[in-house]
Amino acid sequence: MFSRRTPGNLSENPIAKAIARAGQGLLDLTLSNPTQAGFSYPEAEIAEAFQDPQILRYEPDPRGLLPAREALLAHLEK
Repeated sequence: MFSRRTPGNLSENPIAKAIARAGQGLLDLTLSNPTQAGFSYPEAEIAEAFQDPQILRYEPDPRGLLPAREALLAHLEK
């Protein structure tokens, strides 16, 4: 038995009907796990990056990562 707070009409609402009509072409933005969303990842490159022991060090810089700042500067200087 459902809770008394559950509405008596359990048929699909307009949103559920639209989702059913969209089928596989729908991008579900409610997924909390991006690996389940069907994106393709450069798996070999990611696995290779994890071989670098430097990733185990956490040295934050409030200005952001130096390579990122340098890349931005190079882009803006064009």
